[in-house]
Amino acid sequence: MKRGAIALGLCVLLSGCGAPPPLYGDPFLHLVDQRSATVPIDQPVKVEQPLGLIFSDNVELYLKYTKQGEDQLRSFGPLTNTVAAADIDPKFIAGRVLAMLKERYPDIELLHDFNEAIAKGKQSVCLVDIQVAIGRSSGGTTTVDLSTFFFDDSMSPKSRLTGHGSGTIPYPAFDTQVQSSTEQALAELKGKLDTLAE
Repeated sequence: MKRGAIALGLCVLLSGCGAPPPLYGDPFLHLVDQRSATVPIDQPVKVEQPLGLIFSDNVELYLKYTKQGEDQLRSFGPLTNTVAAADIDPKFIAGRVLAMLKERYPDIELLHDFNEAIAKGKQSVCLVDIQVAIGRSSGGTTTVDLSTFFFDDSMSPKSRLTGHGSGTIPYPAFDTQVQSSTEQALAELKGKLDTLAE
């Protein structure tokens, strides 16, 4: 019975009966007077310490979107389906990205913007962008795209390292494939960090 309620809740979320999916913008919006498309992709980059971390506006958009979906799903009762619960956890993806970066850069500090980075004397900044598209029904595709933009001490972007993951929603839609797609994207991004980020 509870499993059925979770499935129904996911269907409500995926069918768009709740909030519409976020309309993602340029990751540099409100942060840098430049378009992110001008940044070289997958170029070797030297990451100096101390390192600052900034999340783009798109991360906040996704957090708000999944928070509304989480509230809808919880209205059906306790979340006993741990896959479903994690898939609509507003902080799941951001938390996984942060954990991966902290493992690599233990002293990385979360900041609000580049002004704070300059004030705190950061020698490099990593701007993280997360864009997720959840499939609308069984057979649909969920995608997770992660981008890390690395800036030098003059706050000039030097490289964009990316990771992509995707999955097909099964029938019935007990799993939106957010977790598995996130792990794929993280693995790809980690591989690039290992080979391209000094």
